[in-house]
Formats: sequence, C-alpha cells, structure tokens
Amino acid sequence: MRNCSIGRVDVDHDAGLTAAELVFDRPLARRETIVVEHELLTAPPRPTSVSHQRMSRLPVREYLVEVRFDPAALPRHCVRFSEIDGEERVKAVELDSLHTAHALGLDLAPGRYGLRWWW
Repeated sequence: MRNCSIGRVDVDHDAGLTAAELVFDRPLARRETIVVEHELLTAPPRPTSVSHQRMSRLPVREYLVEVRFDPAALPRHCVRFSEIDGEERVKAVELDSLHTAHALGLDLAPGRYGLRWWW
C-alpha cells in the first residue's frame, strides 16, 4: 500500500463483499489530492472478486482505477461502468500486456464508478 493505511474493515461473507477504510496520514485540505495504492489478495484455488468500485456522494474531478490480474487467473471479460441517478453506462475494457485494466473518469457527478469482470 502507498500513501494510506487500513482502517475499519467490514466483511459480509454471505454476500462476498468487503469494505475497507483507507486512512491518510493527515486530513486533506479542500481541493487537495492524493494518490493511493492498495492491494487485495485472494487465496487459491480461485479468485472471488468480481468488481472494484467507488461510490461518491459529491462530485469528483478525477478518478483513476486500475486492476491487475494474476496471469494464472485472467478474467474472460472486463468492463468499466458508471451509475448516476440509477442509470448505468458500461464499456468493454481490454487487458494490457501486464494483465491490467484501468478506467479514468473526469468531472464525475455523484454516483458509482469502477471495473467489473467475469471469470
């Protein structure tokens, strides 16, 4: 992890969901930005994650998400998505030569943004 540490973690085993708080070293000033890197490892025999997303109740100027897959566990299909006011938009994303997918959003309205994949 870079530029943050793990705070509270909530796991819903029945739904297969994990929510983790990423804590910065100090509070950010208004309009200040930070770049964070974190990792979620899943135990063999098979990965369990099917998406990575962020939900925002305020406008976001820039949001970049990148997911890197183990070469032994590549998804069959990957998409970027956004959901604003209940309307979802989806676009296919190709993995690069390092097995990563990314999505960049600029001047985002409050909503849900991320990557989703299928094994």
